[in-house]
Amino acid sequence: MVLNQAEMTEMPETELRILIGMKITEIQEKLKTQSKESKEYNTTIQELKDKIAILRKNKADLIELKNSLQ
Repeated sequence: MVLNQAEMTEMPETELRILIGMKITEIQEKLKTQSKESKEYNTTIQELKDKIAILRKNKADLIELKNSLQ
């Protein structure tokens, strides 16, 4: 819910405090969700980097083996 300044001045203080508390909780939940998603992305990226490193090593090993057979 978006309130303009006139609506907020007409609102009783307790109601305004409740609204502010709800907004703070909503923002905290969004931040928690974004942080969790960020950690999951970082984990996925690290796993992909690890797989790339393994593939590069395997490629180097295969090239070395090919050269030794020639």
